[in-house]
Amino acid sequence: MFSDYFDVPKRVFKSGEAFEVSIKARYFQMDFRNLRKTGPLYLEWMPDDSVKMSGDVTLRQNGDITGWERIDIPNDDSDTFRFTLPPMLEGPVVCKLFHQFDAEKPAKLLCMFNLYVLDKDLYSLRPYKGDCHVHTSYSVCGDRQEDPHFVVAVGRQKGMDFMAVTDHCQIEGSESVLDFPASVGSDFKVFRGEECHMLAKHVESRFCVNPFRPWNHIVNFGGRDGVAKYMNDHYDEYLTAIHAAADKMDQSLSENMRLAMAGSDWIFDKIHEYGGVAVFAHPFWHAGGKLNLPKPVREYILKQAKFDVIEMPGLAGLANRSLDEDNVLCTAWWQEACIKAGRTLPVIGNTDSHHSRDVLGMNFSIVFSKDDCFDSIATAFKSGNAVGVSYRDGKDLSPRLWGSFRLVRYAQFLMREYFPEHDELCQAEGNMMLSALRGHLSKEVISGFAKQLTQKCLERFF
Repeated sequence: MFSDYFDVPKRVFKSGEAFEVSIKARYFQMDFRNLRKTGPLYLEWMPDDSVKMSGDVTLRQNGDITGWERIDIPNDDSDTFRFTLPPMLEGPVVCKLFHQFDAEKPAKLLCMFNLYVLDKDLYSLRPYKGDCHVHTSYSVCGDRQEDPHFVVAVGRQKGMDFMAVTDHCQIEGSESVLDFPASVGSDFKVFRGEECHMLAKHVESRFCVNPFRPWNHIVNFGGRDGVAKYMNDHYDEYLTAIHAAADKMDQSLSENMRLAMAGSDWIFDKIHEYGGVAVFAHPFWHAGGKLNLPKPVREYILKQAKFDVIEMPGLAGLANRSLDEDNVLCTAWWQEACIKAGRTLPVIGNTDSHHSRDVLGMNFSIVFSKDDCFDSIATAFKSGNAVGVSYRDGKDLSPRLWGSFRLVRYAQFLMREYFPEHDELCQAEGNMMLSALRGHLSKEVISGFAKQLTQKCLERFF
């Protein structure tokens, strides 16, 4: 577990190679030089699943298969203990530090921490937290106080490394804050985005006016232009296209059903034309007491597979039974879909936030990417190198995670060992960004603290 009292700077290592680990007390009461005066120190370790690189189960000399390998800490004048562990298979490695201050009593456990060994492909990637479905005052259903700048600052405060503002039928909200983090020296990334729907009519202005049909909710993450903007500016062309496609579909289905299917295809195709990641948002959502998306349309979207990722979890909300049930339904549906497909369908964790203070940070993605540039994150999402994460409320001891077993296991380790410290720093930076928006703090002050914050966290831990 992450410890405030002991520093283990590097925690992730490459499989098949021996590696050196170091541990040091942060404060003088636990300084190894002082502790040694009252008794010896030693460390016990073993792979989480007890299997060595050779394939043997870890043993002690007495043959106890639940035993631990032991390393005695030298009795020297150093405040840092360095030890080398042998090559291991991919997975967690558990370490426990003990102090034998009384020979007549059991040794005292000072701290327990995990290391992680990764195969080459995952070892070359880094974890980034992000939310790609966030609304602001630009959405007709958004809170008028949710200015995009405020929402971005809260996103950083809640521990995000990247975010996409995704207002209903308009990309302009996201474009208004693309440069905001960099303007205060932050390496927090904000990307273009919008939540796309089938427009019900042409409008002169889309700002806070989103006359869309209720069925399709598809997020355009990172596209270079707005799908809704094109749809509105070329409304007759759009209508002609979806009606022509609908006419070729099964005529036993109603016209509205066929149009919803054709409209989904049109939106997915346009997102990809603009270079965006197409997110199938909240496939299950009870709006006004009923599911917004008819089953035939949902299954059609799944079969066509034009989406890049499925939003799971989505719909964050405090003490909201309906949203919890919707996410459970989506989980069961996704599991069955993965079985039928014979593979893990890529997922993305989002909040669909309309009230940033309340829900940002409850859901998010951990994406394993070469870096935090859009192209790298997009590639990671599409290839399934991400997990969805959800906290029901602030009292959760541990989150629920979705994705492949391999990535979920690794993400659990990161949530315990890496992100607590990462999130504290992000929170401090987000607080500064909010202070700057209030006029209480200069951008220069923030820049001195924030410079390459995310990168420095990664370099220290990996």
